[in-house]
Amino acid sequence: MSEKRLPAPLTSKALGVAAWLALGLGLTLAVTAAVYMRVAVEVRVKADFDAQCKDIQHQVESRLYAHARILQSGAAFFNASEVVSRRAWQEYNELQKIEQQLPGIQGIGFALLIPPAALAGHLRDIRSEGFPTYQVFPSGDREVYTAIIYLEPFSGRNLQAFGYDMFSEPVRRAAMERARDEDSAILSGKVRLVQETDDQGQPGTLMYVPVYRKGLPKDTVAQRRAALYGWVYSPYRMYDLLQGILGERDPGQEQQMLVQIYDGASPVPQALLYSSQAADEPAYVSGARLARQISIDFNQHRWTLCLAQAGGRRLATPYALSWLTLVGGTLSTLLLFALIRALQNTRDHAQRMADALTDDLRKERQRLGCILQGTNVGTWEWNVQTGELRINEKWAQLFGYTREELAPVSISTWDERTHPDDLVRSNDLLERHFSGELPFYACDCRMKHKAGHWVWIQDRGQLITRTSEGSPLMMFGTHADLTKRKQVEAEKEQLEAQNQQLRKSESLGCMAGAVAHHFNNQLMGVMGNLELAMMYSAVSSGEAGLSECLAVAMQSAHKASVISGLMLTYLGHTQATIEALDLSQVCLQALPLLRAAMPGSVGLVTHLPTPGPIINANALQIQQVWTNLMTNAWEARSTESNTLSLTVKLTFGSAIPPAIRFPVDFHPGHEIYACLEMADTGGGLMEKDFDKLFDPFFSTKSTGRGLGLPVALGIVRAHYGVITVENNMGCGSIFRVFLPTVKPPQVQASIEAENSPGNTPVVSVP
Repeated sequence: MSEKRLPAPLTSKALGVAAWLALGLGLTLAVTAAVYMRVAVEVRVKADFDAQCKDIQHQVESRLYAHARILQSGAAFFNASEVVSRRAWQEYNELQKIEQQLPGIQGIGFALLIPPAALAGHLRDIRSEGFPTYQVFPSGDREVYTAIIYLEPFSGRNLQAFGYDMFSEPVRRAAMERARDEDSAILSGKVRLVQETDDQGQPGTLMYVPVYRKGLPKDTVAQRRAALYGWVYSPYRMYDLLQGILGERDPGQEQQMLVQIYDGASPVPQALLYSSQAADEPAYVSGARLARQISIDFNQHRWTLCLAQAGGRRLATPYALSWLTLVGGTLSTLLLFALIRALQNTRDHAQRMADALTDDLRKERQRLGCILQGTNVGTWEWNVQTGELRINEKWAQLFGYTREELAPVSISTWDERTHPDDLVRSNDLLERHFSGELPFYACDCRMKHKAGHWVWIQDRGQLITRTSEGSPLMMFGTHADLTKRKQVEAEKEQLEAQNQQLRKSESLGCMAGAVAHHFNNQLMGVMGNLELAMMYSAVSSGEAGLSECLAVAMQSAHKASVISGLMLTYLGHTQATIEALDLSQVCLQALPLLRAAMPGSVGLVTHLPTPGPIINANALQIQQVWTNLMTNAWEARSTESNTLSLTVKLTFGSAIPPAIRFPVDFHPGHEIYACLEMADTGGGLMEKDFDKLFDPFFSTKSTGRGLGLPVALGIVRAHYGVITVENNMGCGSIFRVFLPTVKPPQVQASIEAENSPGNTPVVSVP
């Protein structure tokens, strides 16, 4: 059996080698750990800085486009309204809650374009609203004027801008002209706002969106210039604006961020709009450890964003920890412990940073979700290769569904609910976008609602990624409800058709008036010669037959003269004496004659306040108007019994119904109107006959001549008034005549107060 040998003990040389090896390994590990910690922290700090830069850029860009959307909605408000009064503009902005949604905004206003010839009338109109000292400033003669007439909130600094002609200042004018010519939201260059009251005021800028007159084309620059009505705009005090955008940032964070914004592409001192700290030079050359310059382009107007990061304690930490780790590595037993703890601490810190980033991402998603919810749009994400479609709840709600009702969602969900004609057009636009011909996909289409009707949708999107082979992969987009806008466009088209018909009617009216006048002149000669013939016939021959024939001819000529006179009245070619009249008294004076002509089965109820509204008119013509309307009501009744009512009251011009107006091109030119309302309890009117009611020689009565209503319209038109028609809930019709009053609004308001139900006399005629 062989003898077992024990291992020889380590020699002194071996121990020395082992010691040096241990020391070398310890020093290597210490140096490696120190370098790793320094690089990791610097990478993290740079990543944090880059994330902060992108966040600030995104916040500024998002806020600018949010302001643009608000201003565009204000322009749409003007286009959707007949007249936007000061009160209506105030109520609109209160409903928008702009200061809550977009903190830091100075206000939202409207600047009116004023030709030099209309300046005097403009001053009178604004002063009559309760601003006796109102002026357009600066003074002086100019080719065109603009004036800030609305600005909300209408208080504080904003009062100084009331009446300011922004077109008189070159920087503002350049932006206003760009907005006008491009039909887009445009930022101005750096300006000093008129709201600034001291020498230390903030730099300012403005955003403009044009407002065009309804119904006018604006496809070309020349057409847009001709159709311009004014601008919806917002003035911004830059420090207030940026405080509203960046106000939630922590000013006490270890790494202080210097934020500067310059107007234009060059960060020069005279172009500085905002600086978060006092600085004499741009942030990117201020000697900071981390710095970046970013361009923000808004509709071809550039801001330069300069960002810089000071060193702080976080950047000094790697150096201190590296030395501590290196010194501690000289102790063999503590070296491993310190290294493990350092690695453990690094992992924990990285985890905390990841958690913080995750929380930031969650908050960002919530913020973006709130923005999408506020804009009332649906979102979609489409995998082009698989057909998978991801939608939000709003996308489904646009068509009356929930997401659960539509599940499982795919591209077929879209195809099945899209109008076939629009689906073909949508697919064509998608292919053009996929091929690179179109930078974005945009298509207005109809989709079937759960209730069965069609909903107009504005579908917008962009391809984000492609496969390695270049095929389309992921696409993102939005859905917005366009139904109301399409309805407005249809109404505009209808109004344009009415305007074309009006132009034709005006030409025919001019010709008819000339013919009627010429016919009257010739008819007078015929009637005069007939009278002479009748006289000679009675004196000379005494033939009864000839005299009878001449009498019949004379009667026919007289009837023709009456009809010609009625046509002239319809065309507004008659002359009459105009004077200030009490409308109630005019009606009371004609009541006995009207009642004597009425059938016994027809009842009459009147509501005539005393005193009544004062109008400039001819009494006989006004009596003829309501007599013709009342006569038409009882002659057209479908039953033997009928009750007519005649009411006089006051109303605001803005309250005159916009539909079923005669003439159709009427627009209220006064604030207060007198209303003469005539209602009956008959069978009502056929809606298909509404457009022809006031046409000459049109009648729904078998015995009617069709001239009573046209004559009434001619008289009302000559008095700058309007007639509206509506059916009274299936039990008759209502005709309303609106005539401008001549007393100031405050006097008319007092008359209206006096005509309360307890003070209004009611006269009933059985």
